[in-house]
Amino acid sequence: MTTALRLTWLLAALPLLATPARAAAPGESEAELRRGCLEATRRAVALELEGAEERLRAARGGLGPAENVPRFEAQLARLTRERARFEAMKAADYALPDGRAAPEPALPAPGESGPLTPPRKRIITIVAGETCGEGSLLVAEDQSRSGPFYHLAGIRGGDCRALQPGRRYELEAYLVYRRDYVGFIQDHYLYVAAFAPR
Repeated sequence: MTTALRLTWLLAALPLLATPARAAAPGESEAELRRGCLEATRRAVALELEGAEERLRAARGGLGPAENVPRFEAQLARLTRERARFEAMKAADYALPDGRAAPEPALPAPGESGPLTPPRKRIITIVAGETCGEGSLLVAEDQSRSGPFYHLAGIRGGDCRALQPGRRYELEAYLVYRRDYVGFIQDHYLYVAAFAPR
């Protein structure tokens, strides 16, 4: 090859060499994230439904004040509607954050539990506990006795055991559901989109 021909070939190939390689097309990873967050939201609603049914049974059995029965019935009805809404939803219709969403208030009003649409993205450092499964508490480094609390509702790849007990991890997490908890305490179900040992 002559020098001029080599130079022409190199100049033509230069833009191709400068293009970074991608592991997956952006649409594929976004679709996977939508599916993961939707499934985690469905699981969060199911876990909340189980808790509401137990509280209602206890209230009907005479535990606590009589006013709890209609309150828990209303909660169960709301959760049943949420379950139907998310079961009917297609992953493509699940809203993801666009980066312009306002951050969650530091002290949300009590009683504002339910799905977060779009979910809130967080980077969280945790130490994995002895048991790691759906609904289990992930202990964050910044957690105090007043929270914030994070409960696992889903993880990329579907295997919660990927988080090994006693190891520190940095999580790319999406808060998908604010749990019904006391007062202003932050308590969420989340989906783990990525994690790395620290």
